[in-house]
Amino acid sequence: MINEKHMMRGAIAALMVGMTVLGVRQTRADGIPGTSPMTYSGTLEEGGVPVTGMRNVRLTVFDDATATDGAHIRCTTVAAGTAVTNGRFQVTLGNECTSVVRSTPNLWLDVEVAGTSLGRTKISAVPFAVEAGRAAELTPAASNLLVPSGTVVAFAGDTAPAGWRLCDGAAVSQTEFPALFRAIGTAHGSGGAIGMFNLPDLRGRFVRGADRGAGRDPDRATRAAANPGGNAGDTVGSIQNPQVQAHAHGVNDPGHTHEQWNLHSGQNLPAGGFMYAGANTGALTGVRTTGITIQSTGGSETRPGNTALNYIIRL
Repeated sequence: MINEKHMMRGAIAALMVGMTVLGVRQTRADGIPGTSPMTYSGTLEEGGVPVTGMRNVRLTVFDDATATDGAHIRCTTVAAGTAVTNGRFQVTLGNECTSVVRSTPNLWLDVEVAGTSLGRTKISAVPFAVEAGRAAELTPAASNLLVPSGTVVAFAGDTAPAGWRLCDGAAVSQTEFPALFRAIGTAHGSGGAIGMFNLPDLRGRFVRGADRGAGRDPDRATRAAANPGGNAGDTVGSIQNPQVQAHAHGVNDPGHTHEQWNLHSGQNLPAGGFMYAGANTGALTGVRTTGITIQSTGGSETRPGNTALNYIIRL
């Protein structure tokens, strides 16, 4: 693992997979940092399994892509007993190699592990870059170390890159995508046929963390399956339909009153000359409301401000 100091000051990154003797092959060495210390980081497998243990590593820098004679060797770093943990290791380049790599634009790196060459790769002049196009050359085990199958990320493009699929709920084959099936199973549906399963369908949906007993999803027990055969209840893959929490609205209605008259003959009214048969008793009819109702307002759903992106899933 490159610590923060190395990440800031520079590293040469490499990923290694598949080869005859060790089951490994270097795919890329990238980055020429500007200052020391300089390190080479890699991922190592043997027989398709990430290595854990000690290995002797030798780094040789050439100024030619194919020449093997000593005239083209610019420097060598030997790291006996390099610790490899879960396939990952790191070697600090010697001062001579650090100087050569920093000052020379066109160099190639040959990596030997336990005396076996893993091939020669050009060192890129782009610091800290990892060539995405070579990722397809990784074995499934090495690739899964970097980004596990079943990982879902937001993606700003319309077409999923190699090794990924859109989260559109499509039914796919268990045998075609075994790593993904091992990761998610039929959580999002059984695909409508034997040997199939559904991808997550995140089109137009927000993602909510599974409650798992936290008590933040009051309706967790009634969550539905996204597709037939999928998970329901408080489990990954279950869905909920749009809903507004039950609530009440207050009304500002002060009400009003009416006076009550008791009629009898001989009572004159001022101004107008009419006579009423009665007198004001001062009694009230009581408070009455007016039957006011609340008008509905709003749009077609309850939502926060948002922007649309695609979700993709690692195969």
